[in-house]
Amino acid sequence: METITRKKMLYKSGVEFEDYSMNHVDGCSHGCKYPCYAMLIKFRKEEDWLKPKLVSNTLELLDKEIPKLKSDIKEVHLCFTTDLFMFKQPEVIEMSLKVIQKFLENGIHIKTLTKGLIPKEVLDIENKFNGVPFDMFSESKKVVNFYGISLVSLNENFRLKYEPFTAPYLDRIESLKYLADNGLFTYVYMEPFSPEITTFEEFKIMLYKVSFIRKIFFGSWQYNKLYKDKTEFKKYIDYIIEFCKEKSIELKLKKEIAYL
Repeated sequence: METITRKKMLYKSGVEFEDYSMNHVDGCSHGCKYPCYAMLIKFRKEEDWLKPKLVSNTLELLDKEIPKLKSDIKEVHLCFTTDLFMFKQPEVIEMSLKVIQKFLENGIHIKTLTKGLIPKEVLDIENKFNGVPFDMFSESKKVVNFYGISLVSLNENFRLKYEPFTAPYLDRIESLKYLADNGLFTYVYMEPFSPEITTFEEFKIMLYKVSFIRKIFFGSWQYNKLYKDKTEFKKYIDYIIEFCKEKSIELKLKKEIAYL
């Protein structure tokens, strides 16, 4: 993989629910066909964006920046303009595991989000630096880190059309469940979400498949007219609220839909 260097790594995020973030890869090979937030804000052509470049001096930058920012950091989100577990990109995954270890060594809380597969090595790092499995009734764990996947459908035809080079949906869920079964805090991020993407019956099945998680972030960012039909969308919101109550799952509704 081609590499680049940067002058800075950690930055303060202005995104809802988030604190600090970093992006140790430039570009992403997932090729999502709905307008890519990251590609748009970077003003890149798709053919360039699909050829990711690894930031070779990532760890050196973190060694300089963490001591200066550690007291101010509540959480580091990995990542906003790339994917730390980019599907079938071993060099990216190898660097990401080193990044996670760097933060855990320093007692810094992280939150990861991917459309790839979460490698099992994450559990080895957690066991090495945190030692105690997550227990919602205990404060014995030094740092509770969040590991999540993006999930808006279970329909593989949709994935192949709109997220062509990402990991299959059920494989994503399986990789997340492995961490949950071993005591780590897992979550799902559902956005962009629309009734046009996922029917109500599919929505209920999808929630059942991830009923082992601890948290759901649910948003409305989307690209079609159905969001204007608040009655239709509210049916989904009402259902996910009751589902999360029943399963003791924390639910975070993004502010633009919380009023519905």
